[in-house]
Amino acid sequence: HIVVPYPAGGTPDLVTRAAADKVATSIGQPLVIEAKPGANGNIAALAVKSAAPDGYTLMVAAPFLTINPLLDANSRFTSKDFAPVVALAASPNLLVVPSSLPVKSVQELIAYAKARPGKLNTANHGTGTSNHMGTELFLSATGTDMAMIGYKGQIQSIPDLLNGQIDFMFFAAGQAAPHIKSGKIRALAISAESRLPSLPDVPTVSEAGVPAAVALPWYGLVAPAGTPQGIIDKLNAEFNRALRQPDVIERLQAIYASPIGGSAADFQRLIAAENARWPEVIKQRGIKVE
Repeated sequence: HIVVPYPAGGTPDLVTRAAADKVATSIGQPLVIEAKPGANGNIAALAVKSAAPDGYTLMVAAPFLTINPLLDANSRFTSKDFAPVVALAASPNLLVVPSSLPVKSVQELIAYAKARPGKLNTANHGTGTSNHMGTELFLSATGTDMAMIGYKGQIQSIPDLLNGQIDFMFFAAGQAAPHIKSGKIRALAISAESRLPSLPDVPTVSEAGVPAAVALPWYGLVAPAGTPQGIIDKLNAEFNRALRQPDVIERLQAIYASPIGGSAADFQRLIAAENARWPEVIKQRGIKVE
């Protein structure tokens, strides 16, 4: 039973199914995937935290696992309530602007924004989401100031981006690609360590001169804390085997995601690094849960 903290059909759900379908075939046992969205992951986290630590209930973790407890002093969970199993995949965001904005590079955007402090609009798809935190990190790293417009989700902000009411935002690569190809928006950079093969002309944020702004959304599986190591090791081996299969890699690439894999300890180090990087950004930017 794998709980996905986001709506069915989204990138986390599709990433999970790409690997889980292969694992189900390998072990001869169905893997039930349940979407349990709400409160930026909190609802799913609390449900899985209290599940029996027997390996039969897992959750798809994302950056919310570390960010939410940092934003909410009354959070009823932390990353320590979960045992890392395996990092599944990463799916980058693109730094995009409407084609009507007269900038064609990240450095031009920074100069344009600094000449108009507080006058450009950017989108907030929910406090603590990967798009929001990536935006805050970018504004912090570049010393720029923009008005942040709140939306219930990324989908709701798209019309305003296309018509130029939103001047800049981080947009999931898979959802941004059709609008880039149609010429309605322009991708200035990708928030990842390497370029996308499908968008080879779009530089990374590091190549664009802002290495401190890399914020790569990731997805992985965690179990309730206390799950026996032997069970975690078995699950890790099965999902790593799946992530190496060409058809799984192809399914991931089709949604602009890249497999990660590795040991449970590798995933633990990723989570620890996330726990270490965000407190200063949250403090500097004054980010609070509304």
